[in-house]
Amino acid sequence: MMALAFPGVIQQIEPVELSIDEPVMGYILQPFLSLLDLETCYYVFALDKELQNRVVHYIEINTNSTQQSLEAADFILCLADSLDGNFKTLKKGTLAQPHKSATVFYLVDNIQETPLINGIQFSIAGPGVKGERTFSASGLAFSEVDQWQQDRTDYPIGIDIFLISHIGQIVGIPRSVEIGLLGGN
Repeated sequence: MMALAFPGVIQQIEPVELSIDEPVMGYILQPFLSLLDLETCYYVFALDKELQNRVVHYIEINTNSTQQSLEAADFILCLADSLDGNFKTLKKGTLAQPHKSATVFYLVDNIQETPLINGIQFSIAGPGVKGERTFSASGLAFSEVDQWQQDRTDYPIGIDIFLISHIGQIVGIPRSVEIGLLGGN
């Protein structure tokens, strides 16, 4: 939750050994699993259907949460560089219940404060950010980030985003902040 409280600040997740055969899943599954229970639902998006099935099975036996459609899910685990154009179909909440929106966890290659080769450089401004904060992430599709920016026009409704790298770096982008792009490849 520190990642959402301090948007754009790179935090480090401590390693916890999980009993899943996908070593890169260890870091992204920690925060994802901590939010799932009998009252929440999720969706795992992956281009590799075998990986998707293994992760869904692991989540089901460890949380008792159920997988729903992408559009109905409270929490989405994206194991690709984008949701393949489906970001705009996610739950955004309502003015009366903005908390009924989805939260998306993206597995990215790298996150750092300085520009990355083949990365996207972000600027974040808004609540929780003094002035403006910048960071870069690689392993995301530029078109996905464009959809994030469009999502920010109707605050307080919108989608919270977490970027989590293979080595446990995490950045939160709450729906309350504005996202700017400083560059990208």
